[in-house]
Amino acid sequence: MASECSYVKIWNGKKNVSVFTWFMALEKLSEIEESVEIALLYVIFISAILVNSSILFITLASKSLRNATRHHYIAALSLEYTGFVCISPILAVSRKAETWNMGSLLCKLSIYLFSIAGSLSTCLLALESYDRYTYIMDFMRHSKKKFEMHHKTKTVLSIIFVITICSIFYIPMLLYFNVYDVVDTNCTNLRNYSNYENKIKICTVSWPTYAASAGWFALTILGAYLLPLTAVALNSLKMVNMIKRVGNKVHTRRFKSPAGKRFAKVQLRVIQVSVVMTVLFILMWTPIFAVLTIIQATDNIMTSTTFFWIFLMTMANTVINPLVYGLMNKKFNKAAKQEVRRLKEWFAIKLNTKKIFPLTHTMKTKSKQHKINRISTIMGASVKVVVTPPDL
Repeated sequence: MASECSYVKIWNGKKNVSVFTWFMALEKLSEIEESVEIALLYVIFISAILVNSSILFITLASKSLRNATRHHYIAALSLEYTGFVCISPILAVSRKAETWNMGSLLCKLSIYLFSIAGSLSTCLLALESYDRYTYIMDFMRHSKKKFEMHHKTKTVLSIIFVITICSIFYIPMLLYFNVYDVVDTNCTNLRNYSNYENKIKICTVSWPTYAASAGWFALTILGAYLLPLTAVALNSLKMVNMIKRVGNKVHTRRFKSPAGKRFAKVQLRVIQVSVVMTVLFILMWTPIFAVLTIIQATDNIMTSTTFFWIFLMTMANTVINPLVYGLMNKKFNKAAKQEVRRLKEWFAIKLNTKKIFPLTHTMKTKSKQHKINRISTIMGASVKVVVTPPDL
């Protein structure tokens, strides 16, 4: 049977119980399979760190992004994705090792923090989609100052609330995940465990009763998948209906101005991003929750290898989501180009090189003109200053 090495019997202190091996591979793997698995884990890990660090740096460095509540959720998601993908090195070691030798504390903490990060990503995506919807609606009703104060407070409180709830909800992971000795296995393709005197250790979960396991899992599916998915879909649907109403008004006298048409295009762009995020949410999170449901509801069907590859696809979400966001958000693209230009100028000053791109700046005050002339003197580069009156 293909799953015979994925379910083993352990002694949980009271009796022998059958458990799933999760990320550990007790069966023999070819060198190619093992190398590909470990290589993909590290590729996703390094790529996610680089992409999310860049997203976070650009969001915090740019004033226009830093003051927008929608980008607060993006910054929080970047931090969450970074934490989520940090389990990759641990998974690589557990897939390659013949037994769990990283201790009970790391087993508990890694699963606990990973579970929190996974639920945070789905909940923050739901909150971010709701913020996109309220951003358009409230912008028509409030002044800009009142609007920004209202949403900044709500954003911070929402993020803190979700983190607190997830941290409390996943405490059972600390209680019931542990390192257990395998007492029996039906695996006919078992690795060579002679060095461990037939004592195989795995990091897995053992619930006190099946009712406790089923009840907690049902709440997890509801809070971490079904409710966020419903929120993302409903918010996207509301924005689609709203853009239709605005599209009809564009042809009226009030919205025939260039500003009105630009506003309609901005709303349409937001809709496009929301629809793409909804599709990505379904593609990235549905498979892993479907597999978890199969493991919970059945025995000896799911294999640890299948679970690993489905989980790997979910982890790719930590790279794909930020890239899609960056490519589809014009405001973010503009801020990213500005930060790249600033970094080039900063490195040029530090290296004290004369081979630098000519700078063209539009100055509105004498103080800014003085600063740019000072930079020109330090860098030894010619700076073209164009003075324009401020926008009224």
